[in-house]
Amino acid sequence: MFVGTDPNTVGNEGDANTIWNRTSEKGIVQLKVKTTDKDFRMATWYYVKLVSISKRDALININLK
Repeated sequence: MFVGTDPNTVGNEGDANTIWNRTSEKGIVQLKVKTTDKDFRMATWYYVKLVSISKRDALININLK
């Protein structure tokens, strides 16, 4: 999972606009970002790119709190 500010480059290797990323070998990824995080900005569009390396169907559940 990649989160960034540019929908055209988020998740690309070396992309400066990809702010946070997570990987998992068990299939569950969680990313908690507090409003006090140095990279978090209010009134900003964030784009999420999900990549699956599995040959099975993916079940995606996104929660924003």
